[in-house]
Amino acid sequence: MTSTFDAIDVGVDLASACKDLDVPPDQRALISVLFSQPDISEAQAGKDLGWSERRTERVVRSLRADRGIGKGLRSYLSAYQKKPARPVREMEKLAA
Repeated sequence: MTSTFDAIDVGVDLASACKDLDVPPDQRALISVLFSQPDISEAQAGKDLGWSERRTERVVRSLRADRGIGKGLRSYLSAYQKKPARPVREMEKLAA
């Protein structure tokens, strides 16, 4: 479960990452909508921003992990990746 403080930390670091990596305004706008409304689709976020489908696709594509901006953001925020859960047996050994 994510705490409010974790979400605040990610939000602050995301804003710092966008500034440090000089993320363009379109990408920042999409990131902001997606971060503030986690259940929204990328297409709906684009509509909410008043963008055409083509513009939305272009911005989404630029944020992929294999693109410069996407790579940079993922690297910058890598500390927030979920760590794999420990197997139950390992947890039992620790408790013993």
